[in-house]
Amino acid sequence: MLRDRAKAAGAGYVDTYTPSAGRDACADRDVPWIEPLIPQASAASVHPNERGERGMARVVLDVMKASRAAG
Repeated sequence: MLRDRAKAAGAGYVDTYTPSAGRDACADRDVPWIEPLIPQASAASVHPNERGERGMARVVLDVMKASRAAG
């Protein structure tokens, strides 16, 4: 739905969900992109932590670089 709405608005869309698979709040402590209900880092519970923000940024930058290379 988000991809469709972005396309309808003439905007780009980057899927950050798929790369986050297996990095949910229940993953081993050094893996999650999302904090559990009782946060273990300085992020709000059930929200992206620093690892998650960096991971999503990396995905977005990779898409931007690929788009720039394609023309």
